[in-house]
Amino acid sequence: ATRAQIDEVEKTAKTEVERQRRGAYLTSLVADTPMRHPHRTLLGSDDLWAGATRPVMRMPSCYGAINKAIGVASTGLLPVVEASAAEMSASAVGRFPEAEVIIRSTDIEVGAFLTSTSEKTEVYTPAVRAEAVRIYADLASRPRQAVVMEPGFEERENETLPTADAPATRITIGEDVTLVSFGLGTRHAADAARLLEAQQLRVDLIHLGSLRPLDPDGMVTASVRKTKRLAIVDTDPSGLTARLIIAGLSVGSEAMRFLMRQPVIVKPQSSLKPAEPHDICMAVVNLVG
Repeated sequence: ATRAQIDEVEKTAKTEVERQRRGAYLTSLVADTPMRHPHRTLLGSDDLWAGATRPVMRMPSCYGAINKAIGVASTGLLPVVEASAAEMSASAVGRFPEAEVIIRSTDIEVGAFLTSTSEKTEVYTPAVRAEAVRIYADLASRPRQAVVMEPGFEERENETLPTADAPATRITIGEDVTLVSFGLGTRHAADAARLLEAQQLRVDLIHLGSLRPLDPDGMVTASVRKTKRLAIVDTDPSGLTARLIIAGLSVGSEAMRFLMRQPVIVKPQSSLKPAEPHDICMAVVNLVG
């Protein structure tokens, strides 16, 4: 081999090693330390449990915390624990779906939590602080096993999005395309809907405050029946949550049979930066066009 060929091989190898190193770093951020993401700070919970009907025990995030929470639940307390998807998959919570435990994490990991918990575990995805507070109040008044995926609330504290009082909430009304979002994605989807309206594209934007149960009122199904097009905004770069939503709609409703085009998934480029309104607009324009 010539020296130039050897240099090219070495350059390619270094590039691949750097790519894998960065990928491993991002993966570790998502899998092990979700609460440390710069845009994924969980709510301070001092005032979230005022309406609890039983004593609430806040547990620190540590290895084995979920298994400890299951034991605490058996004593009559309502344990609240912060945990990552990696901790969830290593826990025994799936074998004890009747345990009344509240797990808090970030909305990056929604898909991982959906796949690693039982069908009896409720999964909530609030978009704004007021909605999260309402969800926690409901869980505290009627204790059960649930996961609340928070989008992070240090940004845009004066959020004007409506607070969901039901599993799904319609934010804008339109007939061109159904846009489904949850968590942090709803904020950017709402911005995108306003931009699209200026381009004469009317979006039926639906915020999912709950992914389990998924669309129990049939709001998404009715919207897809009207628009014949579906786009989903995901907070996970893998798009896993959006694929699970599509699968859930395919099994639990007739939404998919009304579609004229394949559903579109809008996902972020990395776990550190959510999909921007511009990305959502481009996906919707291509879907409609």
